[in-house]
Amino acid sequence: MRRRIPRRHMIIFLVIFAFFCIILSASHGDQSFSVPDHLGTKRPYPITTPHADELIPPPQCTLSQLYLLARHGIRYPTKGDVNKFNELIELFKDVGDEESWWRHWRNPFKKFKAGLLAKTGETELYLLGRRTNSRYKKFLENATYDANLFDFDSSAISRSGQSGVAYSLGLFEGRGSLGQPLFQPVYIHTIPLNEDNQLAIKYDCPLWRSIQRNNTTRKREMSLYVSKHFPAIVDRISKELSISPPLRPIHAEYIHRACGFEIALYNKSDTWCSLLRHDEFKTIEYLGDIGNYYMYSYGNRLNRVMACRLVTNFVERVERAIETRNKGDEPWVRGVLRFAHAETIFFLTTLLGLNKDDEPLKANWTSNQISARQFRSSQIAPFAANFYFEIYTCDSSSTMIRMLRNEVPTIIPGCGELYCSWDVFKKTVRHSIDCDFKRICKHKKHRKHKVTENLVQWQLNQEEGINEA
Repeated sequence: MRRRIPRRHMIIFLVIFAFFCIILSASHGDQSFSVPDHLGTKRPYPITTPHADELIPPPQCTLSQLYLLARHGIRYPTKGDVNKFNELIELFKDVGDEESWWRHWRNPFKKFKAGLLAKTGETELYLLGRRTNSRYKKFLENATYDANLFDFDSSAISRSGQSGVAYSLGLFEGRGSLGQPLFQPVYIHTIPLNEDNQLAIKYDCPLWRSIQRNNTTRKREMSLYVSKHFPAIVDRISKELSISPPLRPIHAEYIHRACGFEIALYNKSDTWCSLLRHDEFKTIEYLGDIGNYYMYSYGNRLNRVMACRLVTNFVERVERAIETRNKGDEPWVRGVLRFAHAETIFFLTTLLGLNKDDEPLKANWTSNQISARQFRSSQIAPFAANFYFEIYTCDSSSTMIRMLRNEVPTIIPGCGELYCSWDVFKKTVRHSIDCDFKRICKHKKHRKHKVTENLVQWQLNQEEGINEA
C-alpha cells in the first residue's frame, strides 16, 4: 500500500520549490543584462562580425542603388567629459584602502584627443563596410568604384571623414589596385559646417541653436529627474564606500559616462561600471533619453523638419537616377554613402516618425512607462548607427525602396510593408521635400518679418494633414 505524503510536507516542498524558481529566474535575468545596451549614445555598435547574409532581392527586382547615412564610430570624450573624470579622481582619491582600484585609476583620456575618432571607432566603420561588401556582394561586383558612380560625403568634422575612409576600406577591400589586400582610395566630399544643412544640420540653423540655448523644458525635466532618482544612487555608493563629503546627485551621471567611455574605447567594465547596479544603469540611461528627446527629437517641434534638406537631397538623387536609367543614358550613381553625427540620426528618425511615444518623455513617468518607451538613444543612435535605403528596379519598370536601421530591415512609417513603392514613400515625406531651410532656420534677430515660426508651423500642419486657408 502506497504511503500518502502529509499535506504539511507537500506545502513546505511547494514553497521551497517556488523559492528556488524565483532565485533561478532572478539569476537568469542578471545574466541577460548587458551594460553596453544601457549607455545611450555612448553604446558601442552592437554588431562586430565582418560577415553578413547576402542580399536576396524581392522577385523580379534588382538592386539599382544604395544609400547610407551613418554616424561616426567611437570617439574620444570631449574636454568637458575629461574634466568630469578628473573630478571623480579627486572625489575618490582618499576613499577606502590602498588596494582599492579607484585610488590607482588614472584618467586615460587626454584633452588633445577630445572628440577624435578612436581606434575602436575605426574598426566599427571598417567592419560595417566589410558587412556591406558581404551583404551586397552581387551589386558591388557589377559596380566597381568610380568617383562618378559612388558619392562619399561627410561633415567637416574629422571623426566623420575618418569614419568614411574606414568604411570605404572595408567596402572595397580586395577590389582596388594598391598594395595588399588591394586598397581602393576614394574621394570624400565635405562643405563648411555653417553651410551644411544635411549632415551637420544644427550648425546651419541659427534658430535651432537659439532654442537650445534657452530650452527651459529640457532643463526642467532633466533637473526634476535627477533630483528625484539620483540621490538614492549616490547615497548608496557614498555609504558603501564611506565617501565624505558624500557624492552629489550629478556624480552618478559622471560615473555612468566614465563607464561608457571605458567600455567603448578599452572594453573595460571592472572600474566605474562596477559601482552601478543594473537598475541604476537603466535609471541613468533614461536621463540621457530625456536630454536627447528635447534637444534632437520630438520634444522640440522644430526638430520635425530639421532633416528636410537631407530627405530632399535623397529624393532628388533617386529621381535623377530613375530618369537617367529610363532614358538609357550614361551610368547613374550607384551608391551615396554619407557620414555624420548622432544628431543627424535623431533628426532623420524624428522626420520619419520612428520611435515615437504617445506622450512626451517626462521626469515623473512611472517605471512601467519608462520600461515601455519607444524612444531609446541606445537603440537609435549608438556609435556607428546607420540607415540604409535600398532602391530596387522591378520588371514592371516600377521602383521599390527598403530601409534598414542599424542593419535590421524596418518598415518605413506610412508604407505598411518592408518593400515600399517609391511613389508611396514620396507621399510619406512629401511635406519635407523642397523645404525652405534658410527661412525656417532664420533667427528672429536677423529678420524683419516674423516668418520663421509661421514656416515651421505651416510645415508641421502640412505633415499632420491640417488644411490652412
